[in-house]
Amino acid sequence: MNRPIEDTGRRAYLVNLEWKPFAILVAICSAFVFVTIASLLVLGLAALPVAVVLVDSFALFFLVWIGIYGIAEWVLWRRTRNPGHRLQYLGVALILLPLSYTYIMLLLGGFSATLTSFGLIAVAVAGLSWIAGLAFSLYGYYHRGYRAGDIDLYRNVVVREGERIEELTDGYSTRTFSVRYDELVKPPMRAAAKEYALAMGRAGLILSSVEDDEGVTFYPMTYTGVGGFHLWTALKHLYWLSRKPGRLTWVRIAWEGSVKVHVSPYDYERISRPVAYHLLCAGVGDALVSSLVAFAGGDASGAISRLLGQRGEARRPSPSLVRPETDRLAKFAAILTASLLVTGFGASIAAGILSPERQGIQITSVSWTPTNPAPGDRIDLYATVTGSDAFGLGPVDVGVAIFAAFNDTLSGALNMVQVGSNEYGVRLMPFHDGTAVTLLVTARYFVSGAGARFTWSGPYDIEIGTVHQGGASGLSIGPQRPTVVPTADVQFAAWVNTSAGIESTMVMTTSTYTGWGDTGPGGSGSVSGGGQVISLNLTGSNGLFSVGIPASIFLPYGMPHYHAVIYYRFVARDTTWNTASTSLISIEVNA
Repeated sequence: MNRPIEDTGRRAYLVNLEWKPFAILVAICSAFVFVTIASLLVLGLAALPVAVVLVDSFALFFLVWIGIYGIAEWVLWRRTRNPGHRLQYLGVALILLPLSYTYIMLLLGGFSATLTSFGLIAVAVAGLSWIAGLAFSLYGYYHRGYRAGDIDLYRNVVVREGERIEELTDGYSTRTFSVRYDELVKPPMRAAAKEYALAMGRAGLILSSVEDDEGVTFYPMTYTGVGGFHLWTALKHLYWLSRKPGRLTWVRIAWEGSVKVHVSPYDYERISRPVAYHLLCAGVGDALVSSLVAFAGGDASGAISRLLGQRGEARRPSPSLVRPETDRLAKFAAILTASLLVTGFGASIAAGILSPERQGIQITSVSWTPTNPAPGDRIDLYATVTGSDAFGLGPVDVGVAIFAAFNDTLSGALNMVQVGSNEYGVRLMPFHDGTAVTLLVTARYFVSGAGARFTWSGPYDIEIGTVHQGGASGLSIGPQRPTVVPTADVQFAAWVNTSAGIESTMVMTTSTYTGWGDTGPGGSGSVSGGGQVISLNLTGSNGLFSVGIPASIFLPYGMPHYHAVIYYRFVARDTTWNTASTSLISIEVNA
């Protein structure tokens, strides 16, 4: 079969195998676009769910098809080591896998992760991957030397031999054809069988081989059908390749010279004419045996030509085997694919982990002036809040809870105003000498789709003038964990011990909370709040002092689900004016 005849044969299958599926794909896309536009024009936004379902269904089918295509090409490459199939499955990997980058970033770090430097790198790598993947796939598919396209798989040795037969019969037969070749008895045949299978596999003509002590079985290349959207055909052939290769076309060559040929009915159907089955089997056997004989004699080009149906005809020399430079191209493609995927996955994971939305709003520093305030000084408090400019994080409310004890007991909460790009500040009232002040800076912000969140920094303790602590009375406080009854109150208690009389004991407390319904955080009806500072005297005897505060102050009222953080601090002073206080303690309450 010379080059003009070969080109004419390829063009005969081009319409059915490539143009027709492409035309169907274009028609389906056009139909989806037409139906979507028509539905929106007629039904308005009510048709939007239908349009979304149609588009998503088509996209899902397309992605499944590409995935099966990649699996089929990977299986063929594993069997044949043909560079064309390798380039195609690498191309599919570069097209499909980068689609997961966005989902990784959204899952790990929210939408803001896509706008970080690593997120932009991941998007850029995904774009490069798609370009490289499309180039690899098309090059591996259309390169004539690889014989890895749909037409090459469709026109395997069975179809090519069937095209040469003029005699027609009733069609396919299930019987195995047998014939004998004396050339096979020669010693070089057995020695060359394994190398022949490897070489013809790399040339895209032999799928695999199985050798034993009595002979060798060759499986010519088969048509998977996945390129033409024949997904069921592709799945069947993938199953047969792994589990039931006997259903494929095979040629069994015994070392004593006998040859048996079985033609798959699916190969026979592709001939499109009911050619004489015995002549077809004889042609397939003759093509493979003559190819093996030529290869054993050192004529690799002739071995390829005979499997292509070019026996005894004037022809231009075919490439002997896959050239080293094209094999190096496939190896380079594998290295580039691995590099792009590692970079893409690494950048997307890093973007998710380092996302401002994952990190949230952070209070990175808190300071005040003067550093050591004297009685009567006005205190300027500053807080640096980062992350508030991240996409997906809503407005920030920054405030400070003030717990004042002893000579001043006026506690409360103040909002801080933005005084710079990331700076917030507020001026506190002056305090009297001997006052112990504790500050807790909080920031409330909103995450897109997840509702309100809180972050805090502190506590920060400031002593105004001289606070009497550590006196001879040995005043001490042993705080107890609060008892929370959501439908009643929060009970605060502490052991207060001193050798003198107790003048006063107090608890100072505040909370932050978020509450949501069955739609989840950020859903309809979600609430957030807190920040109210309460100072109450404790009552008790024998050293145990307590007070109950309604739980509705700390928890969102009527919410079935919530997360709350309750902060509290105990202070005491005895009759010697010795003072004691605990650090600011917190507990979390969830429902």
